[in-house]
Amino acid sequence: MRSIESADGTQLWVQEEGIGTPAMDPRDAYQVTSMLQSVVDYGTGKAIRSYGVRGLVAGKTGTTNSGTDVWFVGYTPTIVAGFWFGFDNPAPISGDASADDSPPQRGPSSISMGGARTHHLRHGIRRRE
Repeated sequence: MRSIESADGTQLWVQEEGIGTPAMDPRDAYQVTSMLQSVVDYGTGKAIRSYGVRGLVAGKTGTTNSGTDVWFVGYTPTIVAGFWFGFDNPAPISGDASADDSPPQRGPSSISMGGARTHHLRHGIRRRE
């Protein structure tokens, strides 16, 4: 990661020049990535593939106990992103938000990418152009 910016482009953090300290042993990183790829390819994150996302994607999904919020945090070789789905006023998203791996047909009022952007939903997810 080289920098973090807010939605308006303000730089919040910039990597200093030089080589950083590895966060983990490369063998461990390979194992973790392999496991998290399985979440996207075969598990609770496989709905992302129905949107045409191809290639290496690794990530983890989650829900609150009451099913009022769901999230996905994932990465590719070039980007890391987190998505949160929920209503402004907590309410169940569906009968079992964690069990349905299909794209939402009705949904929460917004998607937040780490607080950086908000996309409004109407009849499913719409990509920001």
